[in-house]
Amino acid sequence: DQIFGTPPADIRASNAKCVFYPDQKTWLKDHSFLKVTFLGMEADLWIHNVLTFNLFDIALGNTAASILLTYLVHMILVWVRGSFGQGNLATKTLVDDRFLV
Repeated sequence: DQIFGTPPADIRASNAKCVFYPDQKTWLKDHSFLKVTFLGMEADLWIHNVLTFNLFDIALGNTAASILLTYLVHMILVWVRGSFGQGNLATKTLVDDRFLV
């Protein structure tokens, strides 16, 4: 796990032992903390980037433009995830979002 940087195997399990405040489960049977971070989603993001690159490469036929557009789509997704995650964190912890750095 330390070599590949993968999360612990039991973090998404239904019987995972929680040391801190337990997250309430959503209708997807997943912990709400994992929706704020990219933890455990690296393979999904990699597949998304590959499919986005292939889509742009087939549509445009230009590799450099496809790489640039794939990077822009990825950065937009990171920004959206960060902004919603910061708002979610500010709401759940009752801390004003101006104090989150």
